[in-house]
Amino acid sequence: MTTLLSTEQLRQQIRVRLAQRRLFPASGVYRIRRGSGQPCLVCRRDVGRTEVEYEVGGAGVVLVAHEACYMLWREESVIQSGSRTVPACRHCGSPIREGERRYPDSAGDCHVECRDTALRRGSGW
Repeated sequence: MTTLLSTEQLRQQIRVRLAQRRLFPASGVYRIRRGSGQPCLVCRRDVGRTEVEYEVGGAGVVLVAHEACYMLWREESVIQSGSRTVPACRHCGSPIREGERRYPDSAGDCHVECRDTALRRGSGW
């Protein structure tokens, strides 16, 4: 990640944007992949093709962030929410941990694999 801000400056910017609701709280990662060249939602610099890109779902959109930016964003989101709970998959009930593939849904997030299994069985969707 190439940024002109120090880690603490970026963290402070994230806090302010979260407080002003210009940045939604990071609740999980939809997918992790090689950078696409799109701008990072957090630092606003492009995620290069040699970097790791986190796809993050929120408010009906999927946005991208550098791995390091996402980690800061997630930490600040958890701190501001006052909660350290880990979301559970609505299908299997197991925790959805950071970095795991997840499917965000208004009825409750789930593991992508659990969603795929439910679709194959024709249940839950």
